[in-house]
Amino acid sequence: MALNIASGNRYVIVNTKSQTVMDLSGADSVSVIGWSRHGAENQQWEITFAGNGWHIKNVATGKYLRHEGGNQNGSRLIADQEPFVWHIWPDTHEITAGRIVVPSSSLNVDLADKGNLAPGTPIQIWGRWDGKNQVWHFDRV
Repeated sequence: MALNIASGNRYVIVNTKSQTVMDLSGADSVSVIGWSRHGAENQQWEITFAGNGWHIKNVATGKYLRHEGGNQNGSRLIADQEPFVWHIWPDTHEITAGRIVVPSSSLNVDLADKGNLAPGTPIQIWGRWDGKNQVWHFDRV
């Protein structure tokens, strides 16, 4: 089975290394962090095809996934009112999972500290490498 994302559906986005999920922080509703899965809407993301990529919108707040700052290693992911276009590509080693990529770059969404499973670990962008902390499963809700 290959990576299968259908536009307009909700997903829990799970890191393949840590098995923690992409979570919009309940503390500030801005920071995007790794957290244990609990099923609340702050861990659900609506993914919509935008013609030249994908918008990823948090279900709880309606804010869009983006990175703060420039296109550089370590820029953290946040949720913002303005849509941001991402590319989502199948991983070359794990075909049921994908990489979330900043367009026109080699920057991948990355669970920091090489995939630290501690709750609250920042999610950032980082140059592509073969680490599983840059690979994500999309579990349809």
